[in-house]
Amino acid sequence: MRNLFIIGNGFDLAHGMKTSYDDFYQYIKKKYPNLKEENNNLPEAIFGRKGGITYDEKELTEYMLNLLNHTGEWNKFESNLGEIDFFYDDYSEPVFDKEGDPDISKTMILNESKSSVYSELCYNLKSLFKEWIQKIRILKRYRQEYFENKFKKNNLFFTFNYTKTLEKLYNIPLENILHIHGTLPKDLIFGHNLKLEDIEIESKNIGIEYSGLEHVIYDCKNIFRKKIDEIIKKYEFFFDKIQKYNVEKVYIYGFSFSEIDLPYLSEIIKNTPNNIIWEITFHNKNDKEIFFKKLRRLGIKKKNIKLLQL
Repeated sequence: MRNLFIIGNGFDLAHGMKTSYDDFYQYIKKKYPNLKEENNNLPEAIFGRKGGITYDEKELTEYMLNLLNHTGEWNKFESNLGEIDFFYDDYSEPVFDKEGDPDISKTMILNESKSSVYSELCYNLKSLFKEWIQKIRILKRYRQEYFENKFKKNNLFFTFNYTKTLEKLYNIPLENILHIHGTLPKDLIFGHNLKLEDIEIESKNIGIEYSGLEHVIYDCKNIFRKKIDEIIKKYEFFFDKIQKYNVEKVYIYGFSFSEIDLPYLSEIIKNTPNNIIWEITFHNKNDKEIFFKKLRRLGIKKKNIKLLQL
């Protein structure tokens, strides 16, 4: 049969791999022993001999963890990246002129020194994330007979995972796999789906005391923005391939149906016949109900949805 497999992180987890966001959190804590997660001191710049500025990576990590822990639970890591309040622990005040009014220009100059550290916080997190993915082990003993029998080399695979589990364990040809959010050694895409205009509005509405730091919110939140429309356009060739492949059945393994990633499913639905079966695995009754409702919302007919509990 001409099958399309949609693969989410639950697939790697089912193979015994440490790929949850809590595993990422544990990786960070292991890399930096005695990490002070409640460190609310903005890292200080280290000036090099040739005039360059660097920051202590551990201090950057501590401060970013403090921000993330304040934002929400780690199982919502990606969406939390769009909700970070970069200044919640910053008690800055505007500079005042002789008349007692806020002096915007002087406040901006004062804040200029903070500008680079916030950018470094974001790039440091991206670097840590990529480093963590590189360390994840894919062992031959993780291979499972169920998937060996299910996967055929001529099937198509649409995966949200950064790991090469399909390639290394099941020898799936590269041309039949799309890592929609990237895989090593290329750049990895992770984060929220806030609209650019919403980020622009937020960056313009910060307090006077943060004048000069507007671009910090814009730049950092844009770094972690999943530019889904652009991604879909970039990989239009694979969606065309799905359409020409004339899929007979879609299997979904380990996909959480997060709102952030539903536009990809919409695009897949556009490129598959409307009478095919969608077979989805789930772990509990709550997931079953959520998955069913979201597929119906996306336009899949009730009779074409098959839910299997693992």
